[in-house]
Amino acid sequence: MWTYTHSETYESIEPEAIWSLWSDVNHWNRWDSDIEYTQLQGSFIAGSGLTLKPKGGPAVKVMLSEDNEGKSFTEYTRFPGAKMYFSHALEGLEEGVCLTNTIRVTGIFTHLWVALVAKKMAKTMPAQMDSLIKLAREQSAYAC
Repeated sequence: MWTYTHSETYESIEPEAIWSLWSDVNHWNRWDSDIEYTQLQGSFIAGSGLTLKPKGGPAVKVMLSEDNEGKSFTEYTRFPGAKMYFSHALEGLEEGVCLTNTIRVTGIFTHLWVALVAKKMAKTMPAQMDSLIKLAREQSAYAC
């Protein structure tokens, strides 16, 4: 098993603004520059599937395996010989929010899928979080 976690605390942002963007699966590419498109099948609840097309890669089927509305969700995809989980959590703080993203790869070919996919995801995670927060702040300011 391989795991990578990145946490960041952001000031002056409400948890609801982040959750609104996370649960808007069909527009993840607005804040994640590595995604060409995503398409949710059904509602944003555990058990629902989605198609995710990364830039420069083939479209993959992803399942939402956990949904703790307003707080966290986990998605996973299957690769030959491995399974990759991507967990997203937010914690409301007095001064803003703490975001924590965790990638976990399990299976007999963990090393292969870490080298091909997970390490790149881990490398871009801080910038992806910053982009999410920037968009959440812009939308919050526009809503006022």
